[in-house]
Amino acid sequence: METTNYYNYKCRAETYCDIEILIRMIFPAIAKFKVVRINENMPDIELTFKSNLPIDSIKKIMREIPDNHVMIDTLNLKHLYTGLR
Repeated sequence: METTNYYNYKCRAETYCDIEILIRMIFPAIAKFKVVRINENMPDIELTFKSNLPIDSIKKIMREIPDNHVMIDTLNLKHLYTGLR
């Protein structure tokens, strides 16, 4: 029986649209995800997700999304995430 190892990631995004594009681009390599608005007065949101892709592969995919610097700069393993750029 084959098992898949998943990494737990977290990143911040400027818009929900950026997150939606990313999820579509890495599907089916994303196992589970959660989107949370950080602050009602700001548009930024946080994405927590599980994927079997290594971080460098996800960043490469993120670079294909126009003006996506916030997600690229904040992506990290969940336990190392700070949200800072």
